[in-house]
Amino acid sequence: MMILLAILPPTVTGVEKAQTFEPPLNTIETTIRINAPADQVWRNLIAFDDLPRSDEWLFRLGVSQPIRAAIDGSGLGALRTCLFSTGTFVERVEGWEENRYFAFSVVSGAPTMQEFSPYNIHPPHLDGYFVPESAEFRLISHTDGTTTLAGKSRYRNAMWPGPYWRLWSDMIIHRIHARVFEHIKRLSEDAPAAKRR
Repeated sequence: MMILLAILPPTVTGVEKAQTFEPPLNTIETTIRINAPADQVWRNLIAFDDLPRSDEWLFRLGVSQPIRAAIDGSGLGALRTCLFSTGTFVERVEGWEENRYFAFSVVSGAPTMQEFSPYNIHPPHLDGYFVPESAEFRLISHTDGTTTLAGKSRYRNAMWPGPYWRLWSDMIIHRIHARVFEHIKRLSEDAPAAKRR
């Protein structure tokens, strides 16, 4: 048993390094019901002001958290920038149906987390093993004047073992979704009545 414990870690590390297959594309979906019409939610979806800083343990440990989003232009091909605590994501609009559907691909990203270390280290989770690829959002209007915001993010994670790391990455993306969606909900529901018509 002791020999197995001594041999297993280097072997597992070698397998991870030797893998040449493309990691699977994973999808995370989050939804929220917002007490505001779709046009108001849309405005706060495509661009939004600063989120309050989170003191949730996940983000205090260094996981990148969203700060604000801005868009240059409108429609297909427009560029959107989303500032995170570790840098800026640049996104190209791939789907645009005003007040109904919004989608983008990730052109360039930022580190997924800030490593707490005095040394200049580059662990796998910071060096391209986690790759966000795209996202899409649907706005579903209801007869009572509320709107359901449904979002999907797609990413690849090459860290091994895949099922273990997917549990963590799925949870992190869902929490990022939840923070942004809750912020959009607050902005949309707090908007002056004149702007919501």
